[in-house]
Amino acid sequence: MIRVPGSRGSLERAKAAGGRVAICYSVLEALDLARQRPQELIVFAAVGFETTAPGTAVAVETARAEGLTNFLVLSGHKWVLPAMDALLASGEVRIDGFLCPAMSAWS
Repeated sequence: MIRVPGSRGSLERAKAAGGRVAICYSVLEALDLARQRPQELIVFAAVGFETTAPGTAVAVETARAEGLTNFLVLSGHKWVLPAMDALLASGEVRIDGFLCPAMSAWS
């Protein structure tokens, strides 16, 4: 995600320009960072599908329970089924099947 361009550049460019950007491979790592640096605002860019959302929610609840006011989440979670539906509806790609974790029903 650090290289993904946004409307004002990427996190990589912000870091190169002197911005405080740290790469965290899990929400728990970001939560630890918030504990270690209570004077700094820590914003975790949470991206993924619904399988990663519960872990992010647990981290938010943990931060609340611990009274961490410097921990925020910018949620970019998506649902798998609408993404799959969009792929199938596009008619632009040939798909024979999907392998998905914890899929119990097709909508």
